[in-house]
Amino acid sequence: MSANTFKQFSDFFWANSLPHNTLQWAFNAGQQAADFSCVFAAGYRSALQALIPALPMGAWAAMCVSEAQGNHPRNIATQLHDGLLRGEKTYISMAEMAQELLVLCKTGELEGRPQLKLVHVPASAPGVTIERLPPLGLLQHIPHGRCRFDGVAVGAGQILPGDGYTDYNKAFRILEDMHIQAAALGHVQAMVLAYQLPEYLAERAMLLMFALKGIFPEREQAYAHLALAEGERQLHALLQDFLASDVLPEDYRRELQADMKVLGIARKATAARLEKAWQSIRA
Repeated sequence: MSANTFKQFSDFFWANSLPHNTLQWAFNAGQQAADFSCVFAAGYRSALQALIPALPMGAWAAMCVSEAQGNHPRNIATQLHDGLLRGEKTYISMAEMAQELLVLCKTGELEGRPQLKLVHVPASAPGVTIERLPPLGLLQHIPHGRCRFDGVAVGAGQILPGDGYTDYNKAFRILEDMHIQAAALGHVQAMVLAYQLPEYLAERAMLLMFALKGIFPEREQAYAHLALAEGERQLHALLQDFLASDVLPEDYRRELQADMKVLGIARKATAARLEKAWQSIRA
């Protein structure tokens, strides 16, 4: 049912890629995941492909946004000046595995507001240093770390068009939520079959997956955010009911219970999107 090592999972993930149907790609990969680390990796990488369709296939990638002071636009100190990238990013998921880095950086200011761009930098580029950070207590099978950029040369073709924060960072947060949910639903569906759990758990997973597919084209609309919020609540309830089964291996249950905390990391941003959606609807 599932790949036993991350290497086996990675081979499956790339051999069965669906770059033009990234939600289904995440779901299919989740079916092969042995743990939630693989579920997260599948959702994270397929979300990046949805964000940037031209991203090279067959290579893990990482979004590099957060800095020591946070990830608000005014806290971004990493700077691109005269074609050279300098700064440091932290809490990067997939850090040491990533071959492609997508770096949010400041290119100047306009009327007192930082001008931000997203640049595409190979992890192997001269001046790039990646350091693994201590374990977070979750997603133990994939690394996270910090990355330093010491005068990394960036050509014009590596600078993505549009606003780095609005067009990429904010857009990615929605895509990441949806694709990780899709991978988690695929995982639950496969585990239900593997351990002969109650069929209604798989039925709930499939209902939520079809809901995600319906929401996906409308994800920027206010009403879509309402649906996504309810979908997230239902996914959490499904995972709790799934974990309640004493048929599942105890070590798997403990690890998944810890890893599920990753679903709440972006809760503040999700709540802000939901409130903004309600304000738009009520207006």
